[in-house]
Amino acid sequence: MTAEQAADARMWAGVHFRSDVVAGQKIGEGVAEQVIAFAVPPPQRWATLAFDCRAAGALSVLNKAVPE
Repeated sequence: MTAEQAADARMWAGVHFRSDVVAGQKIGEGVAEQVIAFAVPPPQRWATLAFDCRAAGALSVLNKAVPE
């Protein structure tokens, strides 16, 4: 079931009005855009992030190799 089908079902069941469905879908799309923008870095930063991850992995290996 898609989000649109679920929203329509709630409208036809009398739980929500059409205006509620439209507003809810707009809010949901806005939230999804913000989450994706926060979670997925722009392509320009991919190489930097890959390097940072490799560097962090190397540091963790070095830290484990050094006795305390």
